[in-house]
Amino acid sequence: MNRRLPAVLAALASLTLVVWFVWQDSERLSPGPLSATHAQERGLEQRCEECHGEAPQSMASACGTCHREILDGIAGKSGLHGQLPGVERCGTCHSEHHGEEYQLVSAATFARSGIAERSAYAHDGLDFRLQGAHEKLTCKQCHAHADDALLAKGKRRFLGLDQSCASCHKDPHSGKLPDCASCHDQNAPFATAALFEHTSAFPLSGAHAGLGCAQCHEPGSARAFEAYATAGAKPALRKCMDCHESPHRSEFLRAVALDCDGCHNAQAQGFTAAKASLTPEQHALSGFALVAPHDKQQCSQCHQQGLESSRPARKPQDCVACHADPHGGQFKELTCAQCHGGEHFAPSLFDAARHAAAGFALRDSHSALECKACHRTVAGLQQFRGLAKACADCHEDVHRGQFQDRSCAQCHDERAFVPALYTAEQHAAAGFPLQGSHAALDCKACHQEQADGSRRFHGTPRDCASCHEDPHQGQFGATGCADCHGEQHFAPSLFDAARHAAAGFALRGAHASAGCAQCHRKEGSAQQFRGLKSACADCHRDPHDGAFAAAKGCAECHTDESFALAAASFDHARWTGFALHGAHFAIPCEACHRTLTPAEAGVQAGGANTELRRKARAKGNQCQDCHVDPHAGQFRDARGETGCAQCHQDESDFRITRFDHQTMSRFPLDTTHEKLACSACHRTVTAQDGTSSVRFKPLGTNCGDCHDPRR
Repeated sequence: MNRRLPAVLAALASLTLVVWFVWQDSERLSPGPLSATHAQERGLEQRCEECHGEAPQSMASACGTCHREILDGIAGKSGLHGQLPGVERCGTCHSEHHGEEYQLVSAATFARSGIAERSAYAHDGLDFRLQGAHEKLTCKQCHAHADDALLAKGKRRFLGLDQSCASCHKDPHSGKLPDCASCHDQNAPFATAALFEHTSAFPLSGAHAGLGCAQCHEPGSARAFEAYATAGAKPALRKCMDCHESPHRSEFLRAVALDCDGCHNAQAQGFTAAKASLTPEQHALSGFALVAPHDKQQCSQCHQQGLESSRPARKPQDCVACHADPHGGQFKELTCAQCHGGEHFAPSLFDAARHAAAGFALRDSHSALECKACHRTVAGLQQFRGLAKACADCHEDVHRGQFQDRSCAQCHDERAFVPALYTAEQHAAAGFPLQGSHAALDCKACHQEQADGSRRFHGTPRDCASCHEDPHQGQFGATGCADCHGEQHFAPSLFDAARHAAAGFALRGAHASAGCAQCHRKEGSAQQFRGLKSACADCHRDPHDGAFAAAKGCAECHTDESFALAAASFDHARWTGFALHGAHFAIPCEACHRTLTPAEAGVQAGGANTELRRKARAKGNQCQDCHVDPHAGQFRDARGETGCAQCHQDESDFRITRFDHQTMSRFPLDTTHEKLACSACHRTVTAQDGTSSVRFKPLGTNCGDCHDPRR
């Protein structure tokens, strides 16, 4: 028997198996499907060397076969790629073989190149930096294919644009002027031509500084911008009359023999601005010298129709030539200057001494009045002659004859009508002493206005009910007000805690500090004091909505001292169904039951302890009801529940887990993986919404999912 035959057969079988494996591997040419952009090139997945190159050609060089502009930029250190270190490996930013949905150019691509936010990239380092209006544009407004998910074959995403202004903007000058940047700035409105310096022979200052260029250089005219671009053909400088029409008569211009700038300053903001004026000598040529009081007037105050008035022959001393007589001839025997100065018409020179000499001395309040307060206007004319002097001649009798037997001076003087000179002693002598709060009242508080507009003084009643409405609406019958209230103040009353206890309800704890109105509420317009009940539920609404109906009254958890929960007697597991263990036992109640605002609690203004719930209900008894899921929903089941207790417990630190990788995952750890830190496989990733979390699932379980020798 040949003993070598089995060995030979075994060798042949092994060789056959190896050949089969090699043949199988040769059929798998690509590690994964191409992106949609490269997949447009049919058959590219079967021609690896077209992208990966053939030795000694590098992969970057192979990429340059199609992306020559990028390769040239890297070589010349220009453009975005030319500024980046280590760009020889295209796959660092543009990874492939992840399927058709994978974007070769994305936010992650820009982030890897050092640009955290594409929309904030201002073309740093490029020949065309974004400034001014360009800074506000989106990428797509200039780069039409910037946001294309699938870049069509032959299209370019960012390259290929012309940086000249006319490539994007219509040239209003049809190419007849130098480049745009010599006149226009990206940081200023286009129409201002901020960089253009006007000729020093005609500086744009004063009123001319605010004009737009086209206001003087009309398009298509002999003075359009293009007319100045041709050497030797520039129009002559314009004079004022070339653009502005003169409002003055030719006779006046010949008399003063001046050009426009003799009276008007181009620096002023307008033709009739404050600086546009004649000198006193020039004005005198018109026949009217500018002396006080006319030396400080604005031109328009006298010349409403232009520099030459319709009455040029008037004299400075002839007041009525320009000014109407406001007195209607009452002072015909006098001249204006006898009562009025040349500097101003009002106030007049008619002083207090001259007024007293006229028969009425101005004292106290009368001395502070304006003339028109007494010298009133009748039929459009202010009256000065024939006025009466008695009080009743100017002042209405507000008392409607109640004090006919007295003169006004017995209670009032010229200083002021109010307050009167009627003293507290006189008031007491009249039968009603002013004590307590009554002493501080204004007279009109008790002496009220009557139908005829006067105030009642004679016959004013003196009992409380005559002036004060009974706020209790007869609850206390004939009991006098003084039994509970004094004249010093109505509230607080004199009804103290001892009298309250004697009435059947002792004020203890929080009740002792409560205002009367909190328990004695209003029904209709009257506050209720009689027939009130004393049980808690009579005043306080159940804030727990019947959740503690089984309790033996409010006192099982609360006292009169405070409504706040008496923690020592409250059984959380019994009343809520949620036992407090571990970390939950150590936290304060407010951690789960926040304090409600007064509006949320239902406080009612003017009521008595009508607040509802003071603490909010807990959000729920599931972990996710109160705690943010740090795993971003990776462990959420079909019902939307996370099931934190599978790995965590509330008895101790949340970070201590009881997760068994061998039995609770799809990937039991072998001896090699057991030595790795969790973060070696479970890395932190950032979602599209910007949130970060450690990725636990889904993760691949094949070697190639984590280890790829080609990367």
